[in-house]
Amino acid sequence: MSALNILHNIYNILHSNEDVNKLIGNDIYIQIAEENTTFPFIVLKRENLQTDYVKNNVAVDNVDISVNIAATTYRESIDIAEAVRNVLVNYSDTNIQQCRMISATEDFVENTYIQQLNFSLKYFY
Repeated sequence: MSALNILHNIYNILHSNEDVNKLIGNDIYIQIAEENTTFPFIVLKRENLQTDYVKNNVAVDNVDISVNIAATTYRESIDIAEAVRNVLVNYSDTNIQQCRMISATEDFVENTYIQQLNFSLKYFY
């Protein structure tokens, strides 16, 4: 498996975390939320993938992802963002290393509070 599949890894990491699960249940989506999804929910997106090569072999994929949180109240959006951040910052396993939050932005669109957390990961395979 390669970093092209990173969002499935992140989905599983967040979905299996008790703190995140208490706040949003199963409402984690990849690329786009399902129609008629209720708040709150998370949408994961791969923003960028760059590969570093060593002597014609893949050494590491550098992947940037965004975790987009949508909620009806500001407090709820922040609580979910904090839980996600606590899970992903410094997360590592056999493939994912150096997971770091690189930025966070927020917005209010169509009566929805949005938190966007951006992470940079190194993926080894």
